[in-house]
Amino acid sequence: MQIFLKGKYKSFIKLDVFKAKKKINKVYLNVHGLYAMSGDRGSKSKYLGNRILEKNIANVVQFSSSRDWNIFPSDGTYSKQQESFKGKTFQQEAQDLKDAIDLILDQSKLLFGIEKEKLRFYIVANSIGGTVTTTLKDKFKYIDKIVLTGSGTKPSDSTKPILSTCPTEKEILDSAASFKGELLFLQGSKDDVVPIEAQDKLFASFKNAKKQKIVVTGANHSFSKINGKDKRLAQKLYVDFILKFLSK
Repeated sequence: MQIFLKGKYKSFIKLDVFKAKKKINKVYLNVHGLYAMSGDRGSKSKYLGNRILEKNIANVVQFSSSRDWNIFPSDGTYSKQQESFKGKTFQQEAQDLKDAIDLILDQSKLLFGIEKEKLRFYIVANSIGGTVTTTLKDKFKYIDKIVLTGSGTKPSDSTKPILSTCPTEKEILDSAASFKGELLFLQGSKDDVVPIEAQDKLFASFKNAKKQKIVVTGANHSFSKINGKDKRLAQKLYVDFILKFLSK
């Protein structure tokens, strides 16, 4: 099922919703990184969502935030992806995610046959999507588990859409400290996009969470390659680590 709701940027938010075969009160919500989508063909979020449904770990919602859909991803080029978010702020991105969570909660009985009060979230967030998730402290009461991949604190002197309007580092770290659920932090040893120090600082700030960090040797920022190649292994490691974490 596809659900569309009004976004805070140029167009709508898209949610791909899949109900688990057996009734369960958990929802896996994928939050993409900058310029990306959730649940598109061949993506690790699609593969992970399918495995979660196979194992009946949770219902699945693939979140794609609002952007200028007229130019994304018309020809599949990275420049088009960048252009689709031009001018969007971090605050708008965060509000898109908040609105999606609110809709899932409000419609939980219809979507999954679960009362709102009993619904629990497993959020898997990538790159800047993880930073956005970290700031949603008013939603933490609904979230049992968070997976962050390649996420960090505010990048310095960035002029990219969304990144240039990040909250202060203190705001991000203070919000992280209020999360009391379980956290898995995946880090690629060859991440050359988000500084490792910024990732380590964010991980350390989850002071009240039950947390673990896994550093995957040779993995790049997006877990699309191991040592510059081997896409299949990178995806397998990403999915296997997350499935183990969500299953326990």
